[in-house]
Amino acid sequence: MAFLLAVPIVGAVGAVVSGAYFYYRSAVKFLTAEKETWREHDVKFDRNFRELMLGELDKFVIGEQIIIGYVEREFQGVPFQHWFVTNGVWKFEFGGPNLSIYEARVQVTGDVPKSFIAHATEHMTAIMKQRMSHILGMKNYSLCFRNCEHVANYVFRGRWVSMQMLSPNGDGTLTGTISRHFRDHIIAEHQKYVNSFPTTLRATFAREISGEKVYPFLNGAATFSSVEYFLDHAEDTKNFLVLGPMGSGKSRIINAFFNANVCDEGTSLDAVTKEITFIKGSLVYVAGENRRTTRSIVLIDTIGLCDTVWTENEVHQLIKSRISSNSPKIHGVLVLQPANERLNPHAQRSMQQLLNWLQFPKHKQLFHFLLTKSDMTPNLDKDLLTSQLQGKFNITDVKRTKIQKDVVNELPIYFTEFPQVVDEESQEKFKEVYKSAIWDLLYLNSGPLVVSSRQRSCYVM
Repeated sequence: MAFLLAVPIVGAVGAVVSGAYFYYRSAVKFLTAEKETWREHDVKFDRNFRELMLGELDKFVIGEQIIIGYVEREFQGVPFQHWFVTNGVWKFEFGGPNLSIYEARVQVTGDVPKSFIAHATEHMTAIMKQRMSHILGMKNYSLCFRNCEHVANYVFRGRWVSMQMLSPNGDGTLTGTISRHFRDHIIAEHQKYVNSFPTTLRATFAREISGEKVYPFLNGAATFSSVEYFLDHAEDTKNFLVLGPMGSGKSRIINAFFNANVCDEGTSLDAVTKEITFIKGSLVYVAGENRRTTRSIVLIDTIGLCDTVWTENEVHQLIKSRISSNSPKIHGVLVLQPANERLNPHAQRSMQQLLNWLQFPKHKQLFHFLLTKSDMTPNLDKDLLTSQLQGKFNITDVKRTKIQKDVVNELPIYFTEFPQVVDEESQEKFKEVYKSAIWDLLYLNSGPLVVSSRQRSCYVM
């Protein structure tokens, strides 16, 4: 929640016009200059300026309190929030005094405003300072894809996000305080760049994928091919969206499905998944006794609900925007909840809102509910948990389809166990259950469900 430091600033950028947000058209005077910045989404440096500035990073001391905040600005008729990080004396920003935004540099200055909106405070860490060094001297400002808010959030939170590019009502459309000015001009190919890391910057934190198996004794039902940050709409892939609270095991599920250490896993209080990613691979589907077909699949690893950094509405905006601009066709949705934790009201409300966006009541056959980490809870009352989950999300009038002939239809609620280690005596049984689970959860039912950033609803083709 933002709080005010010093004197209030009048005229918030996010003000409601005529009581509602609407499709906005404006004659942007600098449209040509802005569109030039969309050609490539990477980081370019003013090398000489960067060398001069490197020593200035010592103005920020590890352990001291820093603030992320903003002031209201306007550039040639377009209002926006100018964000920065400050320790009260020095300021780290993508900007500069009396400059065109396209002449701005990422720099350290002593020009801290006497009055600004302070959004959050933290203590300076070595990682934050390292992030500062990653982008110091950056010069290719883009109001839509590489602005001052992106830079401030990267330093402060490790995320490349500008909420000014997202719809304030959380419907995933380009009706934010900045994006509404450019909505008519951003084509689908460029829309993918919204709140995604620049290619060259992503290389600073992307880990090498070794392909090491999660379970050495097992040949995975699905084969991993690559981790992508954008998808080609024309590519024929079957896309499965993975949703769940922070720490519910989304990355673990994806790693287990491909039997490869693809996504980072962790037990930190902070979210492990920093950016929505698209994990590509293939899966052999059994279409009959002698019929098998290989299909390209994508598992979409999302930011966890109940995130420690963003508000509920902000998480929804990020998910909806990235999904609708990259993967508008969804062939299945996996909804995760740890079996060993209570579903708190906050998480339930957050998940319910996303289910409503995906029109779950109309398209229940595409949804699977996974109670993860069930092996971590002794004496687990599965009947009780199933009943509770069924009631909370109204999981009725829908059956899950098993490929195995000897398995009866049941509700699409699963208890999953993907332990770190499987003892030798249990390996054969695990193989059998594992492949059954993969084929069941990634079963191609009807659909696909189609989401669009140009509309608020979804439909099935």
